[in-house]
Amino acid sequence: MIPGSEGRFSKLKSTRLRLEDGDESCTGDESWCLCYATETDLPMFHNLACLSIHIGSILWDVLPHLLHRAPNLAVLVFNTENGERYNFDEEYTSIIERMFYGDVPICISSHLQTFNFEEFEGSTYELEFVGHILKTARFLKKMTVSSARMNSEEKVRVLKELLMLPRESRTCQIAFL
Repeated sequence: MIPGSEGRFSKLKSTRLRLEDGDESCTGDESWCLCYATETDLPMFHNLACLSIHIGSILWDVLPHLLHRAPNLAVLVFNTENGERYNFDEEYTSIIERMFYGDVPICISSHLQTFNFEEFEGSTYELEFVGHILKTARFLKKMTVSSARMNSEEKVRVLKELLMLPRESRTCQIAFL
């Protein structure tokens, strides 16, 4: 457990994390200590309802643990920070499979109502991740995916793919900006 973290984090209702390897802006604050966290390091975030994550490649390892420790999360926002490119390889696919095929985080299956994915590039990996959210988020009301890098034709293609994905929530609206 991160020393002294239980009291600091347990009352959080909304937070924005920048979890990127080598991100100097995180040095010395709570977000930095979460970059390399394991399941046993993280406190429970019982009151956390809104989480905005500026995703870095390091986050994919921490993400499953973080979601399991935030059972009441209702709003989840991903931002790939200036369209940062990742090495989407088998390791990351394995992380997604473990997160969604094993014990799906209760925040996703029972509480998540809004999911935003900003700076989406339409990669197979990103589509797989979004697909798993749609397939497991029973109470999801709105999913917004945005991409400044795609032209109109690409956006239409990706929107069609998103609309074809199975959804657990019958009321979920998908917007692609």
